[in-house]
Amino acid sequence: MRRTADDGGVPTANAEAKALLPTGELPAFLLDDGRVVAALVGGVSGTFVLLALSLHFGLGAYAVQLHFSEVAAAFGAACMLGGASVARLIAICSRVSVPGGLKSSGTAICVLSVALISALTNLLLAFLPTPVIDDVVVGKPHYPMRWAQWIVLSFMLMFVIEAVDAVSIIRPLSVAATQGMCTTAGLLLPLARGPLTWALLLIFGGLGYVLVFQRMHARKRKVAHYAQLRRTLGGLTPYEAYVKRQADMGLELLRGCAWTWSIILVEYLVSVVVYAQNANDRSPDWSFIVECALDVISKLMCGAARRGAARRGAARRGVASPLSLIHISEPTRRTP
Repeated sequence: MRRTADDGGVPTANAEAKALLPTGELPAFLLDDGRVVAALVGGVSGTFVLLALSLHFGLGAYAVQLHFSEVAAAFGAACMLGGASVARLIAICSRVSVPGGLKSSGTAICVLSVALISALTNLLLAFLPTPVIDDVVVGKPHYPMRWAQWIVLSFMLMFVIEAVDAVSIIRPLSVAATQGMCTTAGLLLPLARGPLTWALLLIFGGLGYVLVFQRMHARKRKVAHYAQLRRTLGGLTPYEAYVKRQADMGLELLRGCAWTWSIILVEYLVSVVVYAQNANDRSPDWSFIVECALDVISKLMCGAARRGAARRGAARRGVASPLSLIHISEPTRRTP
């Protein structure tokens, strides 16, 4: 039977049959389990609160009130993210009222949590004195509170992307933890007292960026595998159609992360060059304003990617809702 590598690979037909419950119900992927979703959202939210409090009080000597333009940018970002979150929350609540809807809402709840944490971060930046530390190597203002947001959300997004079609927690947790640790290197950049240490931290942080493209390659292989099955055999079993829908969603989310993180990386490197040439021009910080805009764009892209993948999956099956694939009778295979 068909099989690809385990790194984002496709289960064999025998594995599919074993994964099916005795009642014929499709297996619950990690994000179909409300306990996993609750633990992820609660753990990430709690970690962000603890990290934000630690930075606020631990770096209180560096706390400043941001420039009016920076406050306006952060508040505007918070308002836009908050408005989008309310719309998503209404959609989730309407879906939960449908039988089986809660099971299909795990990814939506996680994406909503990402937007809410981003909105909260921007509110904190706008209305509270926030630590701002100058990077002594390149002279760029450094916002630990923003990096706290990026650390927890990079972990959460990579976990969601990997868990959207995973049964075991091992790979999602390991990939997400690696991404979170690499992002933490950015938080530590102001601690570097020399170019060598700074460069090593930047290289370690860059490993997380490379990881995104490695996982994207594995996901493309998985999606291509199921697309080839559909062309060769004239269709997919309900199990395979459900797995492909989830794989498509993960790939779309990963593409969104790759685009936005690439833009953020370019913006960071450009700002390093600019501040090296204009060391005394600090107010307002244009890079902070750009990052607020990118924060909004990236979260809207995540929501659009999830909804778009779900709609395309439903349209290909000729059904109005992905809930119709929650139950199947048996793992049948169409023949050409």
